[in-house]
Amino acid sequence: MRQYHSQISGVVVCSFAYFLISIPTFMLTDHVLHLALVWNLFLAVLPLLFAALVNQAVAKAKKAVFGLLWLLFFPNALYMITDFIHISRLTYYSRVDQYWLSQVVYSTDIIIWLKLVHIGLGALLGTLAGLLSLYIIHQLLLKKSRPAVAGLAIVASCVLAGYGIFIGRFLRLNSWDIFRPVRLCSQLINHTDGFAVLYTALFAAYILAAYGVFFVLFHRKGTEPESSATDPKQ
Repeated sequence: MRQYHSQISGVVVCSFAYFLISIPTFMLTDHVLHLALVWNLFLAVLPLLFAALVNQAVAKAKKAVFGLLWLLFFPNALYMITDFIHISRLTYYSRVDQYWLSQVVYSTDIIIWLKLVHIGLGALLGTLAGLLSLYIIHQLLLKKSRPAVAGLAIVASCVLAGYGIFIGRFLRLNSWDIFRPVRLCSQLINHTDGFAVLYTALFAAYILAAYGVFFVLFHRKGTEPESSATDPKQ
């Protein structure tokens, strides 16, 4: 966990700051969505904490348990991108026909712009938490297996996360519904169709693309644990 202490601490601190600004945002907008986003962000940070525990654990049993919890909660982080659907009922601009020309007039209602910023910031923090957790798991896999095997595991995780986002958004199920297997399986069987497959593929591709960018930037900044700095052979 020490290897990624500064990154994890940064995400946690920013998430707490998000909680603090969510209170006045809720008071100004008078919409419970902006409190619900705090809960969504809390769920988004959990996989990052589980990934850190996997990285820290020594016993294989603990690694397996924390790894399973990470996989179970990982979709919650990338799920927050779907919260942008809540801006669909807001009007940010209108068209005014004047002298046979159509002119765009943007809203000067600062509250709707505040809603957009609050949703966007939550989605950003949730995405960063999820991608960092995926990076930590990826690095652990690279230490234990060949790059091709680790890569396949990451792709599989992204596909499962894409399906998890579908389950969360359309079936309104949560990560802990896995403890109600009969209800969960019934829902999955009844709602798995062509759209579910396409939706899963779309969001799996989104997660992979986002992680690809994150991976390149993370490596270029040299944020990989610097074990060589303490290596007596150096």
